[in-house]
Amino acid sequence: MAKAEPGLPQAQRFLMQEVQGPASPADLAREVSSPEQAVQVYTAARIAVDLDGEEEHVFLTALAAQLGIDGSLAAHIDAAARSASTASAQGRRAGGKLGRAAIEQTRLQVGWRPPRTR
Repeated sequence: MAKAEPGLPQAQRFLMQEVQGPASPADLAREVSSPEQAVQVYTAARIAVDLDGEEEHVFLTALAAQLGIDGSLAAHIDAAARSASTASAQGRRAGGKLGRAAIEQTRLQVGWRPPRTR
């Protein structure tokens, strides 16, 4: 396994580390300090993860449990993510504009806000 190089920008080092050893649901949950942040983390994970197989489903179920997200909220976020994914695919065929709009609509529906910078 290759190690992240010290000369790379911080974001690139972070991404390389995550690809080499992704965080577990427990690791992610430990970094969350509020219910709002928990919803943001779950929403970001759900948008990023395609439910292609059992492993992805298990990961998201465990993440929701670790974050204290109940089944109805998780189902709402899942439905919004599926809707955004479908609209995003349609948007790619339509030149990309529809996809970005669908993602923004999903973010608004679930109350996602970008993390505050320090």
